[in-house]
Amino acid sequence: MKKFLSLVLALVMTMSLVTISAGAKDFTDDDKITYEEAVAVVSEIGVVDGYADGKFNPTNTLTRQAAAKIICNLILGPTTAAELHADTAPYKDVPATSEFAGYIAYCAKEGIISGYADGTFKPGNTLTGYAFMKMLLGALGYDASIEGYTGGNWSINVAKQAIAIGLNKSLVGEFNGIKAVTREEACLYAFNTLQADMVEYDTTISTTINGQTVTIGNSLAKAQKWNNSATRINNIKADEYIQFAEQYFPKLEKKADTDEFMRPAYTWTYNKAEIGTYVDKDLLVESYTTGVSGKTIYELLGSVAIRDNRLESYVDGVEGSIVKDNLTRRNTKDLADTDTGVLTEVYLDTDKEVITIVSINTYLAQATADYSKSKEYAPLAVYVSSGKNATTYNVDVVDVEEVESVEKDGWYLVNISKKDTQKGEVVAIQDAEVLEDSTVTKFSRKEVKDDNGTITNRYVTKLTTGGTQYSKAAMALYDEDTLNKYNESLLTDITYNVYLDQYGNFIGVDVYSGTANYVFITGYDLSKSNLAVTTAKAAAIFLDGTMDEITVNVKDTNSNIDKMSNTHNTQSLYKKWEGNEDNGKFSLNRWYTYTKSESGVYTLKPAERVTFTNYDTGAVIDTANLDVKGDVVNTARVYGEDDTVFLTVEEDVVDTTNGRKYAITDVTGVYTGVQSVDLEIVASNYPYGSEVYTVYDSDYFIIGAIVLGEAKGNTANLAYILSGANSEEKIGDTYYWEFDVVMGGEVKTVTAKSKYLSTIQKLTEGFVQELRFDGDYVVSIKDVPTDGDTGDKTYTTNDLKDPNNKLVKGNDVYFVEVKATDAHYAGELNLKGRTMYVTAGKEDIGVALAADAKAVVIQNENNKKDVKTEFDSVSGALGHLADASEDDGLQYTGKIIAVLNSKGAAEWVVFDNGTDLLTGSDKPIAPSSSDIRVVEVDEAQHYVWLNKNDQSKANETNVKAAVNQALFDAGYQWSTWSTPNNGTKWTVTAYDKSASTPAPITFTVDWAK
Repeated sequence: MKKFLSLVLALVMTMSLVTISAGAKDFTDDDKITYEEAVAVVSEIGVVDGYADGKFNPTNTLTRQAAAKIICNLILGPTTAAELHADTAPYKDVPATSEFAGYIAYCAKEGIISGYADGTFKPGNTLTGYAFMKMLLGALGYDASIEGYTGGNWSINVAKQAIAIGLNKSLVGEFNGIKAVTREEACLYAFNTLQADMVEYDTTISTTINGQTVTIGNSLAKAQKWNNSATRINNIKADEYIQFAEQYFPKLEKKADTDEFMRPAYTWTYNKAEIGTYVDKDLLVESYTTGVSGKTIYELLGSVAIRDNRLESYVDGVEGSIVKDNLTRRNTKDLADTDTGVLTEVYLDTDKEVITIVSINTYLAQATADYSKSKEYAPLAVYVSSGKNATTYNVDVVDVEEVESVEKDGWYLVNISKKDTQKGEVVAIQDAEVLEDSTVTKFSRKEVKDDNGTITNRYVTKLTTGGTQYSKAAMALYDEDTLNKYNESLLTDITYNVYLDQYGNFIGVDVYSGTANYVFITGYDLSKSNLAVTTAKAAAIFLDGTMDEITVNVKDTNSNIDKMSNTHNTQSLYKKWEGNEDNGKFSLNRWYTYTKSESGVYTLKPAERVTFTNYDTGAVIDTANLDVKGDVVNTARVYGEDDTVFLTVEEDVVDTTNGRKYAITDVTGVYTGVQSVDLEIVASNYPYGSEVYTVYDSDYFIIGAIVLGEAKGNTANLAYILSGANSEEKIGDTYYWEFDVVMGGEVKTVTAKSKYLSTIQKLTEGFVQELRFDGDYVVSIKDVPTDGDTGDKTYTTNDLKDPNNKLVKGNDVYFVEVKATDAHYAGELNLKGRTMYVTAGKEDIGVALAADAKAVVIQNENNKKDVKTEFDSVSGALGHLADASEDDGLQYTGKIIAVLNSKGAAEWVVFDNGTDLLTGSDKPIAPSSSDIRVVEVDEAQHYVWLNKNDQSKANETNVKAAVNQALFDAGYQWSTWSTPNNGTKWTVTAYDKSASTPAPITFTVDWAK
């Protein structure tokens, strides 16, 4: 399909869509331009241009001198007009040196413009609409004296003629000739002039009175014809007359076309380059944004037009369902493809003998990310049908310029063209108006029944909020539980987000997040009094994770249980609240919706879409895909989404009078949306209990899930513990502790919260542990399995030393402690490619690194204890490590800890070094005169030159001592040495100490030439 620079909704009377394609100039203030087509064409041919800063400034007023330039550009073309100059000042306030002098002189000579009686031109004054129209009429060939453009009534005659030939066509509002012309209005009038007919006069009748020639009559101005068909140019209009652009801009062409929605349109090109495609509004008969009956179209067009013209209908750019037989006086039903919130336009082209009816749907969309400047697009989840399932479109700025302002989670209205692809492309976007936190006081519902009287569909047709009634748009999105299932008292108890389309209809409704009205009941107490029970105390969990004791209206709650439908067999899952005995599995651990009275009493209504699922102890389930196995309710599957709330809970004993009786007693975590953590199941002790309880909507997306268990992290939650609790604070009955860790290769301070001191007591400094989070807080600390645990050898001190204990893919942690007294480490710590290893005898034992593995070095530096330094690469960390022995490669003592990914490669590494790093006065002592001396460190050629006269002292110890010192003084850390090559050359790999991410540099050590 053709790439479009923009496609915007023009919300004027016709609600038309206008397209501007890739050839049009792109001004930085395009969004402020009203007459986009006129500005695009007139600026493209060089008649009017923008400013040096890239703006067009459409509302700036036009000056008299700027108007003269426009007229010259129109008549002569911008290139020729630029060469105009004045030998003398055309007016006393317009010197010959003025950049506008040539334009003004030419217009004055041709009689197109004139000065004032005092001999001035006043070039900087603004120009009125009358004056500019007079100039344009003169350019078309109208004679000012013949047409009466002088004298007392000149402005009336100008306005009459200009309006008659359409120079003000498409102007918003009435033409006001007294008002100063703006730059974009000047473009509009000039644009209409390009399409207007040139005129000429056949004869002029005159006589001589007192020696003066006086005109006493003249022929009327008439459209100028081409001299012969051979010279005819029909670039603007296929007729025998000369339009202004055909005379002066023969490279400008206007060709019949269709737009993205198959509406009659035309495409402007200049010198074969496309400027834009625009709807032909001259052919537009009527527009509608509600359903349109066949009778309405019949009365609009008339029987003759319907009979004599063929009919074409389209929906979103593809063939529609409307046929001629639908267009009758008797058909009072809305035509297919038309509806509330659908833009339907009727076009009639008598030249081509065709009626075109086009319907354009508007869809609700939400951005899933901000507009990306680097990728030049924004992803939009578009609800292309009245359900919760969305289709993702990556909307390119080349197609829709307005996408640059898209922000994550923002709501938008889009139009989709399916002209070229089955899925279609988003071709227009604008902000959706959102009535946030609104109370819906009323809604009307319509039921659709089949021939047997069975209800097949039920939908809301209208709703009222804020005293205003809104009709449902054809593509309105809402979960039927949001409105259809609620009674009037529930409506006023909660609030909604209502999304409006550009025509004032509601196109989406959802429950305002602050008033989501689901509650999970874990137990209740009823009085044993002989009096009628009216209220009960109940333990309730809300979607925000709050667990509270509430007072319930038992009578009305029981009434709601009696009246509930049998959907998914849920009727048998709930039992009336009676007595104080255990009502079995039919009363406790259930989801309800609720209303709350002013006195704080809750009335509950059983949730119908629920699942209760049993899992084995220790099972791990994915928050994005809960597996509902049909243990209690059904065999459906329900899914997590961005708005899903997962609440992890725990059980405890609540009644010991009749054996051990368990119930859910605490919420341990709240997780909103699909998380990076999984949920690990703990077995239920309640005899009728399950481990997972969900309430979900009509599209099987989970609203809330109670999970008897706790969040289980992945490698992203593994942390190397640097400290115990640094601080402690208690707010209410909850403790908060801060402690330091390495996570993801970065040093961080995290906060744990818990009601129990035992939580923080599980910290083990100097080891890797798993931190489980509830939002921003650590709520659980778990040990990582060690060698002694059954089934998973993931935490061992032997991996780097013992070749029989090599790593296995899938392990979580790699751990080794290197001791200075360990004779096994005669080799060196090396890094080759993405493998870190120790050469021990003939065996290379080590760990693979992920491509982007980070590292942290912990070591004493210059009398400062445990300095922590982060590196973007492991090689950088190795270059920073203090060396236990400078005589023989990098000899490392201390801990090496790596957190591994699922393939067994290290995602990040911690070096807890046992050797101090010394610099300054503590750096290595320079070699004595009896040792090898370095002549030069040649950094450009990567050479270290030795004094040739010292060659007799060339034992390995002397060479390494001299080179190590020279490289250190030059700003490098040395790493590994090769063995001498024929006793004359060595190589050493060093790292630049000043670089944030040092790269290895290999130096050749040789004797000076």
